[in-house]
Amino acid sequence: MNTLHWLQIDFMQKALLGSVLVSVGCGFLGLFVFLRRIIFISMAISEVSMAAVAFAFFMGFNPTLTSMAITLVSIGILAFAQSKPSRFPPEALIALVYMLASSAAILLIAKNPAGESELLNVMFGNILTVHNENIVKASLASGATLGVLLLFFRSFLFVAFDTEMASISGIKTNIWTSLFYIFLGVMVVVGIQLCGALLTFAYLILPAYSGLKLTRSLKGAVVMSLILGPIATFLGLWASFAEDLPSGPAITAVLGVIALGSSLKKS
Repeated sequence: MNTLHWLQIDFMQKALLGSVLVSVGCGFLGLFVFLRRIIFISMAISEVSMAAVAFAFFMGFNPTLTSMAITLVSIGILAFAQSKPSRFPPEALIALVYMLASSAAILLIAKNPAGESELLNVMFGNILTVHNENIVKASLASGATLGVLLLFFRSFLFVAFDTEMASISGIKTNIWTSLFYIFLGVMVVVGIQLCGALLTFAYLILPAYSGLKLTRSLKGAVVMSLILGPIATFLGLWASFAEDLPSGPAITAVLGVIALGSSLKKS
């Protein structure tokens, strides 16, 4: 049997294209997530977006607009809280948001007529049902993210490395930070609608982690974070088709194996 036969199937082609687009946008953002040390915020935001989608379905609202609004507001609150001194560690609020969002998503979907199947689709995604509208959204979100972050790469990088020094140097850190969080929120929302919360978070963290571990230069980490997602997507979809496995978890597993292998490299 031809191992590439699955590439001739229309819904597999759309699944591959849509997932690759999300992986590229999230992979690039993931580098700044690591530099800013906001991995747990990203995880909480993924859960918030999942709960927002569940809320939109439950209320009959537009899922894209509703989840986008709720996610961006939540990112703003978490980012503001993290920047303010407190006797409590910022992880406490992040954990609270994560748990509330997770439980809210499950409760809302439990009251949805679709029930458990809807929960599985939101959490793990069903990328085999990707349609043209998803691909257009992913193209716009990923294209805008890559375009803006590459065009103003030095400013985003300087602010991510040392916000205080960037501010002293005259850079308007609030603007660049707000832009970063907007792109992060948009990519998370689009990613979850296309491939689910689990795979979106994996795209956001694992390629960037692997890139930073495998290379010593930032340029090398950028390149690796952009190519590892698509490679894992191809291998995961191939494995899911060949072995009749869920596509999202299969891709996540491949990303995890790559990240685990990269962690063995001495820094």
